[in-house]
Order: sequence, then C-alpha cells, then structure tokens
Amino acid sequence: LFLSSYRVHAEEVPLSETSPRLLDVCQNEAYLQTDEYGLTKARQEDLIRVTAKDGQRWTIIRPAITYSKARFQFGVLEAGVVCWRALRGLPLPMPCEMLAKRTSMTWGRDVATMIARLILNPKAYGEAFLTATAESHTWREVFDIYHGALGATLLECSLDDYVRMTESPWQIRYDRMFDRVVDNSKVLAATGLTQADLAPLSVALSRELAGFRANPSIVPENRVTSIRMDAILGLPPQKGLTLIERLLYLKARHPLVAGLVPQRSMHWIYRQLTRR
Repeated sequence: LFLSSYRVHAEEVPLSETSPRLLDVCQNEAYLQTDEYGLTKARQEDLIRVTAKDGQRWTIIRPAITYSKARFQFGVLEAGVVCWRALRGLPLPMPCEMLAKRTSMTWGRDVATMIARLILNPKAYGEAFLTATAESHTWREVFDIYHGALGATLLECSLDDYVRMTESPWQIRYDRMFDRVVDNSKVLAATGLTQADLAPLSVALSRELAGFRANPSIVPENRVTSIRMDAILGLPPQKGLTLIERLLYLKARHPLVAGLVPQRSMHWIYRQLTRR
C-alpha cells in the first residue's frame, strides 16, 4: 500500500496513515495495470471515501504482515514453504538485498484486539488505521527466530533467482524490498493500547512456531513451490518424489525440458500436485 519508510537528515521517518501510497506516486505503468494487493487496497479505500454518505460509520484497516498459528511469512514465502522446508532440513533462500531490509510483523491476536476495539468506536469513524506494531527487524533477524524455533538454515541467492522461484516480482519490488517501520501511535490512541501491550516478535513468533512444530499438519505443504525452488537453486531433488514431481523439478532445472512437455500437460501436473 505504501512506499518505504524514509530518512530525513539521516533520521528514519516511520510509515503512518498519511504516508504516500504507491497508487498515488508510483510511475511504473506496468505495475499500475495490475491488481496487486497494495494497489487494489488503495483503490477500494478511495471507493469508500467517494461513495460513503454523510453519517455512515466506516473505518479503514491497514494491517501489516500478520502471523499466527497457521500463517508464517519469510520474505514473500508462506508457511507451506517456509516451515515445511525448515522441518525437512532444506534451506530458506533470500537475496542479501532483502535480508538487510526492515519489516514489521505483528501477532494475529494483537491485530485482532486492535480491530475489535476499532469496531463501532466513534474515534475510528471516517478514519484509516495501521494495525501493526512499532517494532521492526531486518529479515536476517527474523530468520534467526525461524532458526531458533525450527532449525531453519539460510541460503543467500540472487534477486533474479528469488523472483524466478517465487514468481512474485511485484510483491518483491514494491513491498519486501522496502523498509517497513511503522508509527502506530494513531491506532494505539484510538484503542487505548500501548506498545507494551503488544507481544514482542521474538516471544510470540517463537511460541507460534513451536505450536506448528508440535502439529505441522495445521499447514499444508506447498510442494510445487518448494520443488521449483530446489531446481532453481541447483539443489538435488528431494527424496521420495513422485514421477510427476520429478518432471516438475526437471522443468524448472532445465527450461529446455519444458519445450518437450505440452503446456496442457503441465497444467494437469500442477492440478495434481495442488490437490495434495
């Protein structure tokens, strides 16, 4: 939704509800033609503001990255890849450029508390709120938590390879490659909360990851992305792959193989894998 946190005279200015939005200032026409979350969210907000009638009680919520017992993120990767690769002893890739960026990750229960206190709250009518913690960490620091909780290992890769394996070029360029440091003073004032009421990332994320480790079936494994990742990183195929999964690995590892397999057949392969 927003541009990066930015610096004025070497001091970092956190994101707030008045920060420039990508929809308003980005000049990349190819990106503006998409329905990426940040753009769609901003367009929906504009629609509410334009069409709302006087006296209507509306409130705009702007959550940052939120984690919980079934939702874990590392870069643009989700729990079905991140947590399962860690359990299988497979490395988590990330480019060094992204590892140095700061991110804001908020515990799901804290976000839910903020939203609950904004609903039917007169202080929230006609306003937008960032429902996030003011705490921020580099992605390398976030990895340290995954390492401590799940034994995850890190593999630094090129930004180009990361785009290829995740297939999320816009989210990478216009989100995860920005620093995200949040000024949450507005939502704290409206809800009566303080920053001290919000769970520290090292505590809550570690606790939720421990819950996943005890019951990993709560999150389905994303085999498709993980297999493609291994191939692009040049890692050997995982043990126990089916014939279909090996074909998927070969397609990503050796692009010339893709030309030998009709596209219709590849669509069928993806359907079979995503049904698991």
